Amino acid sequence: MIGTSLHKVFFIQALVTSASAIILVFLSPRSVPPFLAGAGLITLNFYLLGLMWKRVFDKKPVAITAALIITKYTVLGILLFVFVKIWGFQLAPVLAGLTTMLGSFIILGLQTLITEKNR
Repeated sequence: MIGTSLHKVFFIQALVTSASAIILVFLSPRSVPPFLAGAGLITLNFYLLGLMWKRVFDKKPVAITAALIITKYTVLGILLFVFVKIWGFQLAPVLAGLTTMLGSFIILGLQTLITEKNR
């Protein structure tokens, strides 16, 4: 059940990111790479978060899981720094990309609400 829900989230995330990127191509083509970088970063973050929770539920050693969590956020922070400071991506499109997961959650929630209501 959880695996299926995660697959739905990633599918919806891909649709939201693709549709947003297509719109951005026409509005501001220079914003597409930073937007996709932010969307990719948040998708990677959510995927790794799912792996961490799986480790917790499978009762893996807590110390290793905690170290992985710290490492994950360190790497994600470094990537965000690289995107903005080293590669020169504009911050607004990167942040817009980071918010795509929120849109995916809202769409999934509405879809679930409609599905449950029709049962």
